[in-house]
Amino acid sequence: LELTEKEVAVRTWHELARDAAHAAAALRSLGLAKGDRLAFLSPNRYEWVVVDLAVLSIGAVHVPVHNSLSGPQMRYQIVDSGATVVLLAGEEQAAKIAACSPPVPSDIEYASLDPIATKIAGASPRSLLNLAPSPTEAEVVA
Repeated sequence: LELTEKEVAVRTWHELARDAAHAAAALRSLGLAKGDRLAFLSPNRYEWVVVDLAVLSIGAVHVPVHNSLSGPQMRYQIVDSGATVVLLAGEEQAAKIAACSPPVPSDIEYASLDPIATKIAGASPRSLLNLAPSPTEAEVVA
């Protein structure tokens, strides 16, 4: 179940597996590989579980960064964890880390779940869901 403001969205295990396979393919296209670290800056939402499963399926390390932290605190966790990929939920998280001084590293791949206008380390984060085609039925089952 996905809880939204006034409704509940039902999800099946098959849908979750499909969405996790799609996210894993997108994360691989960003260069995420076994042993790499992905910092995820997001409030609670359905995609949090999807990303967690996707990262684990790759063999990478999920570094959850608490959404209520300040930009400098988020930056510290990104740098200290050795993250090679940073995934943002949306504009709120992007604004926090874009305003950091010193700035966040530019040699990290930045992507987002929702559209973001804010530039991070001089570039616009890429949209995670547009990075990979949806998996085939065989890929979901495998």
